[in-house]
Amino acid sequence: MIYLLDANVFIEAKNRYYRFSICPGFWDWLESDGPGKLLSIRPVREELLAGKDDLKDFIETIPLARFADITEPETQSHFAEIVAWIDQQHYTDAAKVKFLSGADPWLVAHAISLNEVDDCTVVTHEQSDLLSKRRIFIPDMCNRFDIKYCDTFDYLEYYNVAFKYK
Repeated sequence: MIYLLDANVFIEAKNRYYRFSICPGFWDWLESDGPGKLLSIRPVREELLAGKDDLKDFIETIPLARFADITEPETQSHFAEIVAWIDQQHYTDAAKVKFLSGADPWLVAHAISLNEVDDCTVVTHEQSDLLSKRRIFIPDMCNRFDIKYCDTFDYLEYYNVAFKYK
């Protein structure tokens, strides 16, 4: 099983419930590759490296190989499918531009490619909102392209990961 992590998995953890100072076990888990295979993509890495904080420093310690290259033909082709589908949907032009200019469509495109050879799940904290016109959400794209998704908590619970108090 391969898990592709959205940038918000890292950002939410750093800003809220798994801060480096209060839950180092979470970050150890990410470094360890966890149960299943934890990956992300290079555009997510680039987003995270743009910050000037502890998260940037942490991401720099993760081997580049854990962030998949998205230039292979399969991912490029699936990205084109996503663009074509979005173009026909009810989203505002601003929502389309914003979504397509970030890492999210690449994350879904790469998940589609991986799903053709292995079982792939996208890990994100976004929630589906089919009625949204001003924002495109990863879960809605995953549903459209038959990709499984979950949040960090579902992943941790599924694999019985626990961070113990000392």
